[in-house]
Amino acid sequence: MAKILLLNGPPAAGKSTVSKLFLESQKPNEWAYISHDDIRQLVKSGYSSADGTREMWNEETEAQWAVGVENCVDLAINFQQDGISCIVDFYATEEDFKQWQELLGKADYVQVILLPNKAIDVARNAQRKPPAHLTNKKMAESYEAFKSWANNQEVVLIDNSAQTAKQTVKHLRSLLKDE
Repeated sequence: MAKILLLNGPPAAGKSTVSKLFLESQKPNEWAYISHDDIRQLVKSGYSSADGTREMWNEETEAQWAVGVENCVDLAINFQQDGISCIVDFYATEEDFKQWQELLGKADYVQVILLPNKAIDVARNAQRKPPAHLTNKKMAESYEAFKSWANNQEVVLIDNSAQTAKQTVKHLRSLLKDE
C-alpha cells in the first residue's frame, strides 16, 4: 500500500534536503514530493516571505496558509489512493497540526519530526542564503514551538543533530520497513 510520510520540523531542520534525497533513493514513479512552501506560494494574496513573523501576517496570509495545507493533504491522499507514496515537507507546531489531522481523517500516514538541537538548527539556518533564513530570535521561537512534540507518542522524533542527510534518509527508510 502507498504511504504518506509527513516530514515536519522547525526551519532549517533539514526537511527539504532530506525529502529530496529520500526521493532519490526510491524507485522511480513510486514516490512523489509535496512541499507546503511550494504549494502555498501558488496563492499570492497576502504572501508572506520565509522571514515574516506571525505578527506581520494578515487574514489573506492565514487563508493562504490554510489553502496550502488543504492542497497538500488533498494531493497526498490522491497520490495514496492512486498507489503512489509521497513525502510531505511542512512546518506545523503541535497546535497547528490539528488542521492537518482533521483534513487527513482516516488516511494512513506516518509523521516524522526532525528536531536537531537548537544550536545545530540555528547554525544550519545561518548557512542559508537570504532571504530564506530567519533571524536567530525567530529561529528560537520556532524551535521552542517544537519542544512539545517530544512527549507526543503519535509521532516519530528524530534528533538529526549528528546525522548527515544521508543517515537521516536511511533512518526514514528503516521506519517505513517496520510498518
